[in-house]
Amino acid sequence: FKVGGHKIARIKDFQNDNPNLWPVDYLDWTRALPNGIEALATTSVVHDQYVYYYPLYRYAAGNVNISGNILARIPIDHLGNPTNHFEYLTNNGWQKKLQPKEVKIIFPAGVSELSVRYHPKDGEWMAVYLSPENKGRQLLYSTAPYLEGPWSAPASLIESIAEVDPASPLYDQNTFCYAGKEHRQFERGRNIVITYVCNSIEEIDNQESFIRKNTFLYRPSVVTIRR
Repeated sequence: FKVGGHKIARIKDFQNDNPNLWPVDYLDWTRALPNGIEALATTSVVHDQYVYYYPLYRYAAGNVNISGNILARIPIDHLGNPTNHFEYLTNNGWQKKLQPKEVKIIFPAGVSELSVRYHPKDGEWMAVYLSPENKGRQLLYSTAPYLEGPWSAPASLIESIAEVDPASPLYDQNTFCYAGKEHRQFERGRNIVITYVCNSIEEIDNQESFIRKNTFLYRPSVVTIRR
């Protein structure tokens, strides 16, 4: 599939004990974002009067070929009128126009989903994502003192995801995994909670397909990791 547009949900009043009664504003950002931004990468961080995102960005023209996650931000008071209010991080600071040759690539892996959360005990931000290589076999993380970086080199949280590991009984050659994220709100001590999702490229109409016989696929997998 391919992302067809970009919308966010804004909840200004969340005082009611029942979340189903919270008023939600759906804000369409599709026309406010420049070409090349394929996904906002699902994570957002509210920090110092801005909302920060790590969009997946791809650009190819002439001798310029760029792919990876960049860093963008928008003032909180301009969420409803975003045009001309996004800023993009470059090696020389923030600028409003996204310039392919100047924009800074934060995560070269280039993922459509990840999480970036602050760990106050460590005084650092941590990004978690599944590597797009080898069908999403590795769960990776990087850390940084600031949202802008400098980010550490990716290291492994899970060396081999069972669903795409040929040595695992959960393996099938048509399976791929993605959407690795940390859920900071469930952290207990040094234990962090991670989720990811797996799917299959096998034909869904095949009644004998692996995904039809193994319903654990396409459900979030939850893993607790000691860090």
